[in-house]
Amino acid sequence: LRRWGIEVDDSAGTQLDQTPPGAFLLLSARLIVEGVEPVTLLATLKHPLASGGMSSAAFRRRVRDLELACLRGPRIAGGFAGVLAELGRARLGEAQRARLIGWVEDLQASARPFTEQVDRPTTDLAALIRAHLAFAETLARDAKGQAGALWSREAGEAAAALLAELLAFGPEPWPIAPAAYPALLAQLMAARMVRPRAPKHPRLFIWGELEARLQHTD
Repeated sequence: LRRWGIEVDDSAGTQLDQTPPGAFLLLSARLIVEGVEPVTLLATLKHPLASGGMSSAAFRRRVRDLELACLRGPRIAGGFAGVLAELGRARLGEAQRARLIGWVEDLQASARPFTEQVDRPTTDLAALIRAHLAFAETLARDAKGQAGALWSREAGEAAAALLAELLAFGPEPWPIAPAAYPALLAQLMAARMVRPRAPKHPRLFIWGELEARLQHTD
């Protein structure tokens, strides 16, 4: 249908974890919880919502430079510290080395509150979510310092509503093992469906069996 430019209203919608904001939030959570694995680091930095306070083009060039400098060889261990150590040994010009090291140090600093929560055996879910959101929003900021793209449109609003519900779960602390946080977030997002508000084709619908039995068209 899309080949012919036909947008159809699918009543099932799309799972939140399959939308760009949901995928970005899951990647940024996994990045820190899993210890800044190189594959997850690149997947997070290459996500369309990641800008790091720069223009998209400048950010993509910075990510490509980092990948070529130290992320295509043997697997790096040690999180951000391991990446910085590898940059120190990489064959780079001094100006480029200093630029990349400064940039990675900025990423490390923005992730530090989230990392501190993750390093605890157990922590409060609300504190973990707030630290995660602060890191994700910093990474999603555009050249104007705004992270509005992360929370825009139907998927962004659904992600914001889900996290707001978790933060308002109750006044009492909700202890959680930080290692379980990405799986918890993924499971909750998979159960939250995102349905577009924009009008689709007026004469075509995709319905489930119950809807097809109960509804009628002209």
